[in-house]
Order: sequence, then structure tokens, then C-alpha cells
Amino acid sequence: MKAVLLAGGLGTRLRPLTLNTPKPIVPIFDRPFLYHQIDLVKRVPDVDEVILSLNYHPQHIQAVVGRGEDAGLPIRYVVEPEPLGTGGAIKFVEPYLEGTTIVFNGDVLTEIDLAALVEHHRARRARATIVLAPVDDPSRYGLVETDDDGNVTRFLEKPDPEQITCNTINAGIYVLEPDTFDRIPANTRYSIERGYFPSLVERGDAFTA
Repeated sequence: MKAVLLAGGLGTRLRPLTLNTPKPIVPIFDRPFLYHQIDLVKRVPDVDEVILSLNYHPQHIQAVVGRGEDAGLPIRYVVEPEPLGTGGAIKFVEPYLEGTTIVFNGDVLTEIDLAALVEHHRARRARATIVLAPVDDPSRYGLVETDDDGNVTRFLEKPDPEQITCNTINAGIYVLEPDTFDRIPANTRYSIERGYFPSLVERGDAFTA
């Protein structure tokens, strides 16, 4: 199993810290940010490699992380020729994936039990599983509606006030089956939030939270 960290963003909200230092290696408690994410991934026994999807100053990240000796898992670097968005980045790493895949947004810091999340995904025979979080104002995020069984029934990125029907949003952690990536165009800037996730709902794929 592979874990993909979408770490190609500019980190504009952390400026000036990220003017010359990519967000994944900004220190948090004296360790690069992405090491905290890899610590979670290491708790999933099936994961044998972390794939870093990069674009902004990739050489700086490679110099710090190396082959993953200090991180504790082998690291593969996949550098986008240009920013491809969340969906385009996933499509770009698809050739390196083998079955069920964990995907993290590059700015997520959490203590979630990823092994339990993978077990949930498999028990539900889902094609995609998404972690949700409650917030006071969903209008700035990806609104996610679910039914009583935890099936995702609606995904709406940055809804207008009149479209808000719940307070649960996309937390940026997913378990995905690569055979659903057929709807993501190759070598094109593409958003999983605006394209891929809504398409799962529209096509009736098993999409759970």
C-alpha cells in the first residue's frame, strides 16, 4: 500500500515562513511538518512507501528528507512539471500506486488512527472514504453531507450561505481506490474537491465517511 502526501502547494498562508522554505519542511516541534504526517502513516502496517507529490522548491524537500532514513519509511519523489491541483497531482502519481491508497493534503496535522480508517474503508467495500470535521462556518470549505449510514450524499466546495445544510467539511484525508481515477484528466490542473468527489456521488460509487 502507498501513502500519497500532496505537498506541492506554495504555503501562502504561512508566509513569510514559506517564502524560501516549502511548507512540508517548516519545523513543528523541531521536526519537519511532513514527518508528523509520516508518523501517522507508519502506524498502518500495509504501507511500504510514501509518495511525495511536489512542485514548489522540491530540491529543498529532497535535501532535508533524503530517501526517508530519518522519516522511517522509503520516500518516492514525484515532481509535477507545473501545479496540477489536488486531482491532477493524484493522477500524476497514479503509475506508482498499487491498490488501496491513503492520500493526505499537505497541510493536515492530526492524530487520526489511519489503520482504523483503512479498516473502515475495507469493511464498507468503499471506492472512496473521506474524513470529516465539524466547523462553525462551512462556507470556506468543502461541505459534505452524509446519510445515517455514513454514505456521502453531497459534496459542495465553498457553498453559498443558502446552500449550507450541515456543518461537516472535508478534513483533507482520504482512502481511495485508483480504479476511480479514470475520471481525472491527465496532465491537467484538476480539483478533486470540485470534480472527483462530486462525480463519485453522481455516479453512485460507494463513497463513505
